[in-house]
Formats: sequence, C-alpha cells, structure tokens
Amino acid sequence: MRLRVLGMRVAAFFAALVLVAVVAWLVGGVEPYGPIAGGRLRGEPEASLPEDWSFVDRVAEVQVETHLGPLPWSVTTWCLSHQGRLYLPARNCLEKRWVKNLLADPDVRVRIQGRSYELRAIKEEDPDVYQALIEQMLIKYLGIEAERPQPVAGVTPEADGRAYGCAFRMEPRR
Repeated sequence: MRLRVLGMRVAAFFAALVLVAVVAWLVGGVEPYGPIAGGRLRGEPEASLPEDWSFVDRVAEVQVETHLGPLPWSVTTWCLSHQGRLYLPARNCLEKRWVKNLLADPDVRVRIQGRSYELRAIKEEDPDVYQALIEQMLIKYLGIEAERPQPVAGVTPEADGRAYGCAFRMEPRR
C-alpha cells in the first residue's frame, strides 16, 4: 500500500513538473530554437518601424510570435523583402501551426536581429508580387536563378498533398 501511495505521489510530482515546464515555455519567454516552437519573444517592441525593410535581404531567419488562443506561440522562419516591404513566406500553408495562428489573429511580433516589431500579417494575393517573391526566395535560400518559376499547374494541396507556399506581407498595426 505504501509503495502504491509513493508511486502516486511521484507521478503527481512529475505531472506537476511537466505542467510548470509547459506553462513556463509558452508564457515565460522560452524562445523558438531551430524547428522547435517557443512562447513569448523577449524584449520590448521598437517604437517605430523601418520605412524600408530591404535590410532583411541580408538576414536568413527571423522569429515570429503569433497566438495559439490566449497563449503566445513563436517560430523561426525565413524572411524576404519586395519593394521595401517585409514578407514572411511559408511552405505547406494549410499545415503550419503559426500560419493557422496568424490567419485567426493577424497581429504578430517579428524579431529581426534582436529587434522586435509589432505588425499585422496580410496574406499576399497579388500574383505578380508572389511571383517576385518566389524568384527572390529561390536565389536567397537555394542559390537558384530561374526565369519565371511557376508552381505545378493544376495541382492543389488538398488534391495530392504536395508542398505549396504562401507569403504574408507585414504591415503596421492599426
């Protein structure tokens, strides 16, 4: 009987420890690390936004904080600029948790080289801008220069599960 009670206490202790770790991870500022998501990004947001975001062309990755319900959810992702605007591309849009989060709540915090910015994410729908972003992404991240690369024609992600992309333009919050 004593062993059973001791076992229950040990299990309860470890369950409480896991719960505290999860809450600390999501709320306490544990940041994303590589492919592992984090919680709230540390640091105060900048008081003003850059007028030209083209400096991100020299930055490989940024962190973006979205919200999973009331909890902060942050990830590391790629970044692009086009005509001075900041874009965050995503592959497999229908499956990415951070994409689902920002579609539900477009207010995000983006941290670039240690500086945080409070922004609003707008899904890019302009095919010409999207085309330019595809070309830039191929050059920046894969070292491939291609003339007018196109997604596979007639293929929808729902139909065959192939990877596909989307991009979000970062705008000032209103």
